[in-house]
Amino acid sequence: MSYNWNNSSSDIRDFVFKLVSKTKQIIYDNFIGFYLHGSLAMEGFNPYKSDLDVIVVTNESITIETKRKLANLYLSYSDDPYPIEISFLNKEQLDNWKHPSSFDFHYSEQWR
Repeated sequence: MSYNWNNSSSDIRDFVFKLVSKTKQIIYDNFIGFYLHGSLAMEGFNPYKSDLDVIVVTNESITIETKRKLANLYLSYSDDPYPIEISFLNKEQLDNWKHPSSFDFHYSEQWR
């Protein structure tokens, strides 16, 4: 069975809520939003093989120190039990949108 956010298990939801909370603790008041996309947003999530696709939007570019903290978080949190693919974009990058989009920071299990 494939899932989306509305019919996902409490384990999936708890994982996402903790991910949001831990991410916000690192980026503090620079945080604008946390957005699911990909399979969990589109009713194709398989808890045995899908990753969680996330876009985080910030007010300003994030610093190198913040990127290191985020990398450490995702290295410890991703793939336990769900892999994470997460990209950070700032407001200016969205206001001046170009395809392909630039980003401030990206993490996925392939980068591990």
